[in-house]
Amino acid sequence: DEVLPEIRARVLAGATDGLVPANEAMTTLLRGDHTVKYVGTDDYVPLRLIDFDNLDENDFVVSDEVTFGPPGKESRYDVVLWVNGIPLVVIETKTAVNSSVSWLNGARDIANVYAVEGPTFFTPNVLVAATDGKEFHYGAAGQPGEHWLMWGSTQDPYYLDGTPRVKRSVELLLTPARVLSVLRDFTLFEATPDGGKRKLIPRYPQVEAAEAIHKRVLDGGTKGLIWHYQGTGKTLLMGFAALMLLNDDAVGGPTILVVLDRLDLVEQVERQFRTVGLPRLTVAGTKAELSQALKDDKRGIVVTTIFRFEDVGVLNDRDNIIVMVDEAHRTQEGQLGDLMRAALPNARFFGLTGTPISDKDRNTFKLFGDESDPGYVLNSYSMERSIVDGASVPVHVETRLVNWHLDKGALDEAFNEFADEENLTDEERDVLAGKAAHVKTLLLNPDRVTAVCEDILDHYTAKIAPLGMKGQVVAYDRELVVAYEKELNRLISERDLSYTTAVVMTAGGKDDPTDWAKYELTRQQEADIKARFNKPDTGPTLLIVTAKLLTGFDAPIEQVMYLDKPLRRHTLFQAITRTNRRYTNPVTGQEKRNGLIVDYIGVGNQIAQALKAADPEAGGKRPVDVDALAAEFQTKIKTCLARFDGIDRT
Repeated sequence: DEVLPEIRARVLAGATDGLVPANEAMTTLLRGDHTVKYVGTDDYVPLRLIDFDNLDENDFVVSDEVTFGPPGKESRYDVVLWVNGIPLVVIETKTAVNSSVSWLNGARDIANVYAVEGPTFFTPNVLVAATDGKEFHYGAAGQPGEHWLMWGSTQDPYYLDGTPRVKRSVELLLTPARVLSVLRDFTLFEATPDGGKRKLIPRYPQVEAAEAIHKRVLDGGTKGLIWHYQGTGKTLLMGFAALMLLNDDAVGGPTILVVLDRLDLVEQVERQFRTVGLPRLTVAGTKAELSQALKDDKRGIVVTTIFRFEDVGVLNDRDNIIVMVDEAHRTQEGQLGDLMRAALPNARFFGLTGTPISDKDRNTFKLFGDESDPGYVLNSYSMERSIVDGASVPVHVETRLVNWHLDKGALDEAFNEFADEENLTDEERDVLAGKAAHVKTLLLNPDRVTAVCEDILDHYTAKIAPLGMKGQVVAYDRELVVAYEKELNRLISERDLSYTTAVVMTAGGKDDPTDWAKYELTRQQEADIKARFNKPDTGPTLLIVTAKLLTGFDAPIEQVMYLDKPLRRHTLFQAITRTNRRYTNPVTGQEKRNGLIVDYIGVGNQIAQALKAADPEAGGKRPVDVDALAAEFQTKIKTCLARFDGIDRT
């Protein structure tokens, strides 16, 4: 009598409180985090609706053609997975032979019809899924079907698709153990800016990596490297791993230390962790705060930067301090990294990065990787796999040749004439020629600035604006940033366009021009610009930067980067992947199909180099095996052409 009314109230709340808030409350109940006091007893005890420790003690049932709802308003669900009589998974199936119907129709049926018309059935839901036999996608209650993802394994070939991929997804995701693991360990609820809630469930690489970190700690391991492609959710991965470690008594009440190397990343991670309600969260913003937290033996999650370890000495020698270092390829090798390890001599260190480095000075693999792991990597999620999964979008590169060029012959003639008139020595000629040929001198030419800005607006107006996406302009240096802002704004006004721009750069130095004072932003002002940029109905339309926001800036609405600055290696890789996030504009309904880099500076070769995987065993980059690629291409082309057997292709 004490339990049933509570369960009934939680279920019915889906129709009154909203599906996601009711689902969050029901999730607490299902996890056993709610207590009840039975009649005739003095103590509150946990309410256990599911036995997570002994799975065989639960009843698992699969039903098809399940009908639910009042007479005349029934809904029929193709497949339902029940645990102890509670519907935890709903699956919609579509025919594989009708080309006009796909898994997405099934996903939209669930998200837009069934969950809206019968929210109480979905109040205890862990996940929903849809398949047409050719693709299998899953999502969370309240999540639009377009945002559902694919499940899989990083151990399978990334190109696995069709029915084999569907079968593999079902085998991996829809087991009792995995469904209950998602419920217990990998479900979070995020507060949204409008005051609502959004349910977050994991991608499979996040599950694999979090479980690998957890297992490594339990096994007594001291380190591990997580190499996941940019934009695939490393912040949430750290959150999931932290929860697993904190909730496991075998770890012994750990301290989870999240170490970053920039203040804006601290703010970003703190915001994400707080909005999803991670427990016992502390931000150590100063050296004193970090020292106090660790010397006081604080348990829970502590977020800080690596710079707070400078000259702090030994802070804590416990071995259940687990350090997760984001962007592990930066600032970790050298004095700061040594000081951090000296401060925590028995801690376990896990590095997370999308761009590990291996050169003559640095080796992310050997710093964080365990030699027993293949290639020194505990878990890897590649760019190719991410794109195939739909976790990120491909990034295309387009070279634009503006209608502006130097007449080298005329320039040389004018230079020689000037040098003769001034009676310059050979040494003076060399010095002047070096200065005249400096790349900045060429890029600052007013005619070129105008030509590039005109082309940016032409391109953006024709290809990006109609989709409701935004762009970022990367200039050579701060002087070029200011020049581009002025010229873009002039052209926008001249053309009577509705676009707006914003500059984000470091300013306020003693040698900076006085008119740059307006570019000096507080941290809050910079955060406000980034927040407005991420909204489809507010400006700025174009961000203009040179160094800031090239790494660690998460803006799914950004589809294009206009690149007019030579970048190299991991910096270039991180910059161009700003455009790789999935996004659907809520106003236009347009889905981002790809990111785009518009190259004005000629970095094609550098991009190719940046995309090559680093070799843990040697400095430099791994060479491309052209023979192997040619053999793979021949195999693939034969498979493709086999589809056209019997058709005259001449």
